Amino acid sequence: MENPNHSSLPLSLYIHVPLCAGKCLYCDFFSVPRATVSAPVEQSLVAQTIEQARFFLETLGRERDVHLETLYVGGGTPSALSRENLDRLLSEFRGTGWQEWTVEANPESIDEEFLDVCGQAGVSRLSVGIQTMDEARLGLLRRPGSRRDNERALELLRARWTGDLSLDFIAGIPGQSAADVRADLSVLDVLPVSHASLYSLTLEPGTGLFEQVQAGGIAMNEPECDEELWFAGKDEMERRGFENYEISNFCLPGKASKHNLRYWNLEPYLGVGPGAVSTLPAQLLRGVLEAHGKAVSGLSEHPVCRLSNPESIEGYLVGREKLWEMEVEAIQPRDFLIENLMMGLRLAAGIPADRLERRFGRSFEELFPGLWQRWVQRGLAQPVEQSVGSHSCLRLSESGRLILNSLMGEVADRARDPLLAALPALGALPALEVRWP
Repeated sequence: MENPNHSSLPLSLYIHVPLCAGKCLYCDFFSVPRATVSAPVEQSLVAQTIEQARFFLETLGRERDVHLETLYVGGGTPSALSRENLDRLLSEFRGTGWQEWTVEANPESIDEEFLDVCGQAGVSRLSVGIQTMDEARLGLLRRPGSRRDNERALELLRARWTGDLSLDFIAGIPGQSAADVRADLSVLDVLPVSHASLYSLTLEPGTGLFEQVQAGGIAMNEPECDEELWFAGKDEMERRGFENYEISNFCLPGKASKHNLRYWNLEPYLGVGPGAVSTLPAQLLRGVLEAHGKAVSGLSEHPVCRLSNPESIEGYLVGREKLWEMEVEAIQPRDFLIENLMMGLRLAAGIPADRLERRFGRSFEELFPGLWQRWVQRGLAQPVEQSVGSHSCLRLSESGRLILNSLMGEVADRARDPLLAALPALGALPALEVRWP
């Protein structure tokens, strides 16, 4: 994976379905209400998503032997698609030999036909947004479903779904108590769940929640309260045998999300559909991008390319001729280094020290002298000598992972400082060697 001359390119594919029954108050992902999208537009959306996947897989395959490892269909709400369009989309990837194939769903749109379409296509994992079982808080969050929808979906999954199952929950909803969080998580006892996510409710600019809080219509909890709620949920998960393998994610042994692990480890991935993002080797795309008028400064010098589809169904439907109105960016070495640290340090297992050195030609200590040891002394990191298996790893402590953004601020400040003689590679970006993938 780390050898740039290797003929194989392991790849993950993300498909974004931007349709929802309704926009949740806290959501900052690109989505539109399905009721506002006509049947012909939905059909065109699925057709263009398939076309974009085909186009880029073919383009990448000209130079490398592309090996598709994981597929994730998210949104939005993929289960909001008509069953005909869902079957059309999933059938495109049937029998591809995925290590893991996940489809997201919301309880109100789960039915027997949805489960049958997923099962027949070979989907191995469902990720279902429960969030809370409390009717009033579902209403406060403007979730499109009800407690009854949650209960009905869980019962249907228990009776008919034989693949892996992941459930999403939220802690920190205004008015929520630790007992409420524990009650929500009790659904883990009802059916065989192998993975769960527990997110703290966050205030994102541009969301309905942000606007209501700014206007005084909703009062968020105090940070100390939210921390208490999240840890109450964490304790419940761990009591049931779940491991907190990533900041917000828990799994039974061996059941971590393979797809998300590839994100956190900054492995190449292709994103298709409106609002989806790709991170891919620039040398494999340069020719086709330039042929479509997408020449970008730095694409020849830097190995990492970021492609972003427009957050607009109308813009996306211009299609292949205009390369789906994608934006293209060459990722600078310093920025890619920070991304690798930001993503990898989310994991309890951390970042293999040798992988970081192979990707950037220098160890963490060479790049940021003394910084890791200071984090160790503050109780925020583990000594590098502590290893996972036979590999030395850069691992934060639990308290360090909880303030990861603050720690990355320290990294970014050092990376930006041109006066640090100990960072010649970061003072002159071309000298920071990036070998990826």
